[in-house]
Amino acid sequence: MDKSWIEERDRFSSKYIAGVESFINFSRENGNTSDNKILCPCNNCRNTIKKSFIEVKRDLHLNGFYLYYRKWIFHGEPNVSHHSSFNRSTHTSVPSQNENPDFGDGGDDPDIDLLDELPEMLGEMRDAEFDEPSSESNMEDFERLLSDVTRELYPGCKQFTLLRFIVKLLHIKVMNKMTDKTMNMILSLLKDVLPEGNILPPSLYRARKLLSGIGLGYTKIDACKYDCALFWKENKNEKFCPICKEPRWKIDDGKERCKNDAK
Repeated sequence: MDKSWIEERDRFSSKYIAGVESFINFSRENGNTSDNKILCPCNNCRNTIKKSFIEVKRDLHLNGFYLYYRKWIFHGEPNVSHHSSFNRSTHTSVPSQNENPDFGDGGDDPDIDLLDELPEMLGEMRDAEFDEPSSESNMEDFERLLSDVTRELYPGCKQFTLLRFIVKLLHIKVMNKMTDKTMNMILSLLKDVLPEGNILPPSLYRARKLLSGIGLGYTKIDACKYDCALFWKENKNEKFCPICKEPRWKIDDGKERCKNDAK
């Protein structure tokens, strides 16, 4: 299926209009539309809000289609999982914008299914990583850490494991461009508010360190101010966005800073 129309800058070009129609038709035929609503994949909603077909079509013309939503798994396109090939080199970051943290089908909360699969995926990564006898001590450390992050968040908590809660919290941070300072304040508050015996890390640094220990670390990648493209792979050294030509850097006290970070 041709999805190149997603990158069209002119949202009223014949190509873009035809593309929106093809997406709407695809969703009608393949998606879960029992309530005549679908998750809206515009740049503002990013598959977090259900709307009617007319509202989705309007938003796609006003706000554009979310560029990193390439596999329409929330609208009926099969989400083929290849757990047997899961390894550290192909999954190095906490699920996030670029693949939508492309989580499963959870109604208005679309990140539920993949989170439920993470322990199994990490287990397969463990088997691939530590298949040599000399790695026995490393495997024991990994097993211990994996056991910790799959524990319930606090005694009696049935909705969240530590891993599930941290991943969801970091997802919220990314989607809302929250600062590290804000997250540290939230984690500190939650640590005090949650019942006694909770195992929530008291800081963002500790949360990230815990995730990196089980192979879910992250690499920071600069993005265009308007979220057109990532400065990654062939664009790694570019100083201007390859799509909208917006400068990559903002100069603060003689130092270059990504404009997206400066918003």
